[in-house]
Amino acid sequence: MINLADLAASVVDFAASNTLTIIPAVPEKGRGPEVLLTPGNQALPQFLELVLAWGGGAVYLQTVMFDPDEEGDAGEEFARLRKKAGQIGEINVAFVSGGLVHFWTQVEPWLAEWRDGADARHRQPAPSQRQDGGDRPGEVDQAR
Repeated sequence: MINLADLAASVVDFAASNTLTIIPAVPEKGRGPEVLLTPGNQALPQFLELVLAWGGGAVYLQTVMFDPDEEGDAGEEFARLRKKAGQIGEINVAFVSGGLVHFWTQVEPWLAEWRDGADARHRQPAPSQRQDGGDRPGEVDQAR
């Protein structure tokens, strides 16, 4: 299992050994031309070699600590994941070359599971917003 803290440390070490400036944030996604890479299509060491070749002396680095209260309510079925609070759940590395932002992102499977649960709960309408007026999906208000 890959430890995201170790990955973040490897980015810091790489930047230090190659005289790169670390910017402790990443550009916002969806704001212009971008490429999104993940461990599924490129390993971090190869991505860092691109930073060195094309990055202009800077690398963006952001880690996301898991805070269940900030991530949204995923519901009781995901309560077991609350014990991960305070752990790094996501790492984002980026660089800009020729106006194109290159992102490399890895999200822990447990954080993806939590976010999927929170998104599903958020998409489910509240009882007062349901067209059928019921308290549960598929329940019809008999008083109508």
